[in-house]
Amino acid sequence: IDADAVVAVATRENCSEIVALPRVLLKMVEPVKSNEIAFIISDANKKVSVTSFHYADNSSNLVLSSSFSSDLKTETTMESDEFDEFNYSDYNKEDDVPAGVDKEVTLVFSCKEAKAMLQFCAQSSVDDELRVIVSFHWGGKPICFEAEGDAYKGEMILATVAHNLLSGVDLISGGGKKN
Repeated sequence: IDADAVVAVATRENCSEIVALPRVLLKMVEPVKSNEIAFIISDANKKVSVTSFHYADNSSNLVLSSSFSSDLKTETTMESDEFDEFNYSDYNKEDDVPAGVDKEVTLVFSCKEAKAMLQFCAQSSVDDELRVIVSFHWGGKPICFEAEGDAYKGEMILATVAHNLLSGVDLISGGGKKN
């Protein structure tokens, strides 16, 4: 059957990038057991944190928030020098930049596909030097995972929760609104 393919396109112009071995990224992502995770990339602190994300974290509804209060919050953090490359873009040059992303961005996305790709790349015995490139802008723009070696080339583009929907949420200290 002739069919037109749908291809996701994500601009990489002026994006930030993290380049690392897949096992390094897996070490951060693997402990998180929720369906969605939040990557918190801080240029100011030169750290990358991964934490579990629950939609009740962003809710002002106390009943909804309390129903998720028993959920376990998991967090892992790495210094930027633990990656092969850590390039944080100067977002002040762009017009439609949300406030605060020049120092830190939070990317909330589904982790199932990201974990699967990282595990596949980590198991690649043919490409010992296989690196994963994580490209991103800020919440609401896609996050891209890309790996290329002699025997494997893969690219995955995932949607992220919009930056303005996360404003005022304290993801690191266990959710809820910032005071």
